Amino acid sequence: MLYDPDNPEYIFNEEKYMDVSGVVTQLSEKRRRLLEKKRDDPDVRITPVWVSVLVVIVFIGLIIVMATAVNTGHPAVAACIFGGIFVVGGIAVMPKTRNARELYGVKRLINGIIITLIGLSVCVPMLLIKHIGNDRAFLILAAGMFASCGLLFFIQALFNIFSTSSRYGIPVEARCTGYAHMVVNNRGSHVESAEVFEYDYEGERYESVNGAFRHAADAEIGETVTIRLNPRVPYDIFYEAPRKGRNSDYIVMAAFSSIFVIVGIILGIFAINGDVENKAQSRNANGKHILTDAAIEEKIGDSETPWNISLRTVEDKYEDDGIYYVRFSGDLLNSAAKDLWDKFELNDSYYFIRNTATEELIAVVNDKEWDYRGSHPLSDLRE
Repeated sequence: MLYDPDNPEYIFNEEKYMDVSGVVTQLSEKRRRLLEKKRDDPDVRITPVWVSVLVVIVFIGLIIVMATAVNTGHPAVAACIFGGIFVVGGIAVMPKTRNARELYGVKRLINGIIITLIGLSVCVPMLLIKHIGNDRAFLILAAGMFASCGLLFFIQALFNIFSTSSRYGIPVEARCTGYAHMVVNNRGSHVESAEVFEYDYEGERYESVNGAFRHAADAEIGETVTIRLNPRVPYDIFYEAPRKGRNSDYIVMAAFSSIFVIVGIILGIFAINGDVENKAQSRNANGKHILTDAAIEEKIGDSETPWNISLRTVEDKYEDDGIYYVRFSGDLLNSAAKDLWDKFELNDSYYFIRNTATEELIAVVNDKEWDYRGSHPLSDLRE
């Protein structure tokens, strides 16, 4: 990164160590001064306040829409919006210009692709939920999230392990002239620092910030060390003092991330090939159990016996001389045992599955709880 004393994200000085409060205080003051400077410069375009307000309104609007979708029984819609945010973010992360691609290399492009995949792993199964069922959709979602997130951190670890030999290939002698400090908020706020180096390359003098920020910088002020630079972008440099086991954290990170990838692959295989359409577990987007042809044929005992399915409404139920009757739409009157009779609700609709060869009633299931998704013609006899 080219040294820029006006960069609002960093504090530049000759102090090797700084605490969080010191960096935060100085950054706040620095940003205030820079903002005042921009306001006084007619050639500098400042982002209008309404743009920031619009971004906040859109963000709050998305949260409200997702919450409304969940509360109205449409969690798939909320999930699609959530995944869509990742898709947009992943595309935004990808470098768009040649200079950006040279500066960030393939790492940022891969990160953008994987973040986009995380979003798609949420959106795609939710969009297909009516066709593949609730259980299969969420299993595919989990598989995609595990694999994509694991792959993201795995690649991050590999880039950190091999960065000195792959991206930064030109050794150059450089002198440490100061330090850059920033506040990092992951796993608790702390300060990370990097050296500012001065060096010559191909007849040009550069002053750049080390690309490796750490809890403590390695080089001392005035010390001359061998840095490595990106020949395509000479101000993109890397330096880290040799130390035993410096890659151990990244190796552990890569190993742990690979477990997520493996779990995601296993879940994906199971979602595609596994029996996740169990009639007692698989649900559609409305929360109903899916009634499949396979489940009905399992009740019959084979797939050769002919059967039909109809949908009827309970119009009346009564008891006469100790016999319990239920009248369904289509003028169908049935007697039933008391415990079964108690389960029928007036005005509810029920699926009737019959063996057409024997007229035997195979099953009666409530339309409130079940949704037929088979290939047989459904006779709708509700009135």
